Amino acid sequence: MASAGEDRNGLDEALHRVLVGGEAHRPPGYDPLDATVAACLGSIPAVEAAAISYVRAGRVRSTHCTDPAIAEIDGRHNEAGRGPLFDEAITQPWPRSFIAIEDLASAAVWGASSPLEIAPPFRSLVSITLRSTPRGRTALDLYARAPQAFDLDTTMVVDMFAVRAAHLLYGPVDPAKSRYALAVETISRRLRLDRPNAERLLLTHLEPLADPVAVAERLTRHADGAETTESD
Repeated sequence: MASAGEDRNGLDEALHRVLVGGEAHRPPGYDPLDATVAACLGSIPAVEAAAISYVRAGRVRSTHCTDPAIAEIDGRHNEAGRGPLFDEAITQPWPRSFIAIEDLASAAVWGASSPLEIAPPFRSLVSITLRSTPRGRTALDLYARAPQAFDLDTTMVVDMFAVRAAHLLYGPVDPAKSRYALAVETISRRLRLDRPNAERLLLTHLEPLADPVAVAERLTRHADGAETTESD
């Protein structure tokens, strides 16, 4: 492992570019979650695909995917009614949790009694909680096509990256403008609205002193089959 003062994989620089560069350095339509998965893909060894997953109301849905094949992993979760992302969300709410699956082709992962007929497109998975509520989990998911692709050093790097990203994205010290922008992007992406309409929807429901990210998650909960009237 790298020493405490060594940034072997450039994660400090990557996170700086992604999340703390300031409004002046962010292009129009900037999405910090897209930037986060891109930084993971370019900075963390062995990672071949990345996504942000949401587990709500017994469904798994990934956004900000760097590879469309991730949708097949979501489909397996939803068809089986279980799987690593779904099973981990059932144990919530933990502020953080970390899972590493050595082989997604294992029948035990999906609760099947026999081996899967068709191997999934990715075999290795590391998933780290970014945010959790009593009703669901938002996670950073990293994939590799080969089984057992993530060694101990890599998983520890992933965990450190996710902790720092979660703090910047969802932490209480996050700048107000950044949280507002993240809330607008969440609504736009998950409800398939353009940014002006997403912002109007947020402002309609954003009460004084309310956390815009929490409001956005409440408004978009029905995208995963849950009721929008529930509070966090």
